[in-house]
Amino acid sequence: MVEQGWERRRHEATKAERLVAAETLKFLHSAETLEVYPTIIALKDKAEAICQAELKKTLTPQLGL
Repeated sequence: MVEQGWERRRHEATKAERLVAAETLKFLHSAETLEVYPTIIALKDKAEAICQAELKKTLTPQLGL
């Protein structure tokens, strides 16, 4: 009976360790995403600025032609 209790506890401990490992990986991935988020936003803003500048050049009537 005691042996069955230990075996069940070992089984549950293994499940808990796997759960902690999986959640740790999720957290690390999330942390990595947060680190690059400002760079992604800056690149998006820069791309938008380039698009706006090119549109302005294209749509502005050329003087002296």
